[in-house]
Amino acid sequence: MNDIFVIKSKVYSGEQSLKKLAEIQGTKACIVSDLMMEKLGYLDQVVDLLQGGGISTSVYTGVKPDPNVSVVAEALQVYWESGADVLLALGGGSVIDTAKGVLYFARQYAQEKDEPFVKPSFIAIPSTSGTGSEVTDFSVITVDGDKIVIVDDFIAPDIAILDSTLTKQLPNKIVVDTGMDVLTHALEAYVSTKATDFTDALAEKAVQLVFANLETLYHDPADPEARNRVQNASCMAGMAFTNARSWYHS
Repeated sequence: MNDIFVIKSKVYSGEQSLKKLAEIQGTKACIVSDLMMEKLGYLDQVVDLLQGGGISTSVYTGVKPDPNVSVVAEALQVYWESGADVLLALGGGSVIDTAKGVLYFARQYAQEKDEPFVKPSFIAIPSTSGTGSEVTDFSVITVDGDKIVIVDDFIAPDIAILDSTLTKQLPNKIVVDTGMDVLTHALEAYVSTKATDFTDALAEKAVQLVFANLETLYHDPADPEARNRVQNASCMAGMAFTNARSWYHS
């Protein structure tokens, strides 16, 4: 059996890569985020950049950790009413999972109604360095207290923007917790029965970057190089993880 390796997302990385939003093609954007991104001012930055590029915006900020179907339904309603041709997730893994749920269920609804569905350009901007969700093809949604995993190439973001300035204000505890998530994802990919030379290369580099930079970042969250490297490690681990798990692919 032949190996399968896919990196669907175009990745922009480094400080100030958020400015790439000014070059996005589209007319209307639906932004899925949370109250923390709004409080820290990052949501306003995103809105300003999009509007500066001629893209109007609608915003949903009701995402909470471990999003359930009710949250996805609320965000889906905002997306439908917006008529957006751009779907943007700004926040941590829960925010990106919610946006993936919006995309998945919007298509499902259209198929059930035998209506055409034009996929919006899907952009993910992570605010933590841990899940790698900005480049994966799965989403975890809570249904009646149980976590359900949706796996579909369709929900992988088209563009991932890794602007490490968004992680500058993370508490030290979150820096460590999410850094351990990166390490876990990389190691799981490395020992997977579906691992390949390609996933191993990404997993090994992610582990190397975590060990070389996470402690520095813990002691000095303002260190730009450490922030960039840990965020890159998170993305690499996500790429390895999504490609090395046997139940991701039919």
